[in-house]
Amino acid sequence: MFGAVALAATGLGVADAVSPFIRPRLAAAHAPNLARASRLPLGRTTVITANDGSVIGTFRPERLHVPLPPDRLPKVVTIAVTAAEDASFFHHPGVNLAGLARSLRTDVGSGSVQQGGSSITQQLVKNLVTGHQQTIKRKVIEARIALALEHRYSKREILAAYLNTTYFGEGASGIGAAALTYFGKEANDLTLSEAAMLAAIIPAPSRYNPRVDPATAERRRRLVLGRVQELHLASHAAVRAALAEAPSLRPPESTTSRYPYFVDYVRRYLLDDVGLSPEQVFAGGLRIETTLEPRVQDAAVAAIRRHLPKATDPQAAMAVVRPISGDVVALVGGRDWNRSHVNMALGDKGGGVGRQPGSSFKPFVLATALQQGASLHMPVAAPESYTPAGAKKPVHNYSHKGYGTVTLARAVAQSINTSFVMLAERVGPNRVAATARSLGIDLPRWTGASIAIGAYETSPLAMAGGFAAFANDGRFIPPSPVRRVIAPDGSVLVDYRADPRQAISPATARLVTSALQGVIAGGTGTAAQLAGGRPAAGKTGTTDDYSNAWFVGYTPQLAAATWVGFGEGNIPMRGIEGVAQMTGGTIPAIIWREVMNAALRDRPVVPFRPAPDRAASASAAAGAPSPTPIAPVTDPPAPSPPPTAAPAPAPAPAPAPAKGRHKHGR
Repeated sequence: MFGAVALAATGLGVADAVSPFIRPRLAAAHAPNLARASRLPLGRTTVITANDGSVIGTFRPERLHVPLPPDRLPKVVTIAVTAAEDASFFHHPGVNLAGLARSLRTDVGSGSVQQGGSSITQQLVKNLVTGHQQTIKRKVIEARIALALEHRYSKREILAAYLNTTYFGEGASGIGAAALTYFGKEANDLTLSEAAMLAAIIPAPSRYNPRVDPATAERRRRLVLGRVQELHLASHAAVRAALAEAPSLRPPESTTSRYPYFVDYVRRYLLDDVGLSPEQVFAGGLRIETTLEPRVQDAAVAAIRRHLPKATDPQAAMAVVRPISGDVVALVGGRDWNRSHVNMALGDKGGGVGRQPGSSFKPFVLATALQQGASLHMPVAAPESYTPAGAKKPVHNYSHKGYGTVTLARAVAQSINTSFVMLAERVGPNRVAATARSLGIDLPRWTGASIAIGAYETSPLAMAGGFAAFANDGRFIPPSPVRRVIAPDGSVLVDYRADPRQAISPATARLVTSALQGVIAGGTGTAAQLAGGRPAAGKTGTTDDYSNAWFVGYTPQLAAATWVGFGEGNIPMRGIEGVAQMTGGTIPAIIWREVMNAALRDRPVVPFRPAPDRAASASAAAGAPSPTPIAPVTDPPAPSPPPTAAPAPAPAPAPAPAKGRHKHGR
């Protein structure tokens, strides 16, 4: 049934040919014992605590390891994994020498590791010895140890050790644990279709998890099977049958965590951002001290459930960040973790996709203009519709009305789309993107004027972190859910220290705050007004057809972003819980207000730092590199390249917005 796979090959003959390149002492000292490595102990439970010391969850090692001996490797797994990860595995000496040389040439030229293409043997060395630090020195050591391993072990032993130590997501290290976790069966009972799906997970277990992103997982499964057919590792009939067989996933286990979305965020952060190994996280007996504040988290969960109580209601996600430290004090990624393990507060880093922020993105345009010398009193045109240069469809105001000429401050408060699209063209869309990136927002390399009305996807966590910098005098601190990670022996593995970066000038940040206070005081965000007259600044956002609704705002002590939308995609939200049309100024603003009131109860009322004198607000760019004063936007700007006084990427055709015609601005 299956094509020839050289399971008995050892590769020793090829390895012997390159043995002069191996340092014998290095091989003896660092080549791991594969039999021992494939039978890792189950380890100890990791405990996760809130900032008050209370336990909010655990990472348990029960499913961490189910080792398979070399003589029991399933044939379908061998076929799928070698096709996906290392087609020449049974023929090379441990490294693909041509690929390694090509990779090193590229890396040396760039000064860092850019190329992938590691062999299975090299990946095993990463798992067991060198870790995943991307350095040229590590790559050279990895290659030497890989060659040494091929001298000591057969290909079958190396492949078994690799499959037994590779992380497949959801706490499952090794193919045996992965088969039980995803399909509820032993590895030897896997079909070729199921094996292909597991092989497809290996490069990015969080991103390619079939439970959180079924479409991407299915696409990758089919790619693996196509590779199997291309390499003639299975018959055409076997591949056709596997393509037709959609794997049936085992339902995810119910979580016992008090705060599953936050705990999921901690897991992803430690594995993907900090770089701890799965063995450390799931079986290291660690104590993870997080930034979570239970009172704020409870308030966020309660507010979402109160205003979106029905199973048919849209989803909601929220992130709350402390501006002065970057601490993420609350994070909710949806209304029911056990229905879906997608963490929508994290966007595409949470297993799903980001969502368009609509007009809640306008403060980044405003900050860019202020950095270039604009004034909040600057007149700007506000026609009913406007077609950006190169666009096929016009942008409309939410009200479908024109406003003549208004001040920039009023354009912010009333969220006038046409004014901001014209302003983005004037200051340069790529400069707006650069500002947003400096405040933690991931964006495509090239952007168009539609960036002004939130045409590019992001996440509640990213938006909360970006707005937190406005409250922190323009200093951006990457949000973090972890303060310390302590090993069983008391040593500190992770000690997060805030590292502020001055992303925009303090004057610019204070002027943005002044404008966004107008949004809440008398603009589109009045539903977000806080109790006791506490000062707050914020921005509403609504995308086309009411498919995504946002409120992002802050006080001097806390910043928070709330998103409401359907998890299945951009579906219009009409007639939801008594709201005729879901905009950012409705349920998202109300949720934000209730959470902030609860979080700040019994906390002192702190005023915002005063903004520069309005008449002198053109000085907002003080301290910014080469500010370029911009002319008042009183008419549509003529198509021309961005000013050359402020360095910026050369103009390029902008990609089309991801979805929709953005006419709504609230």
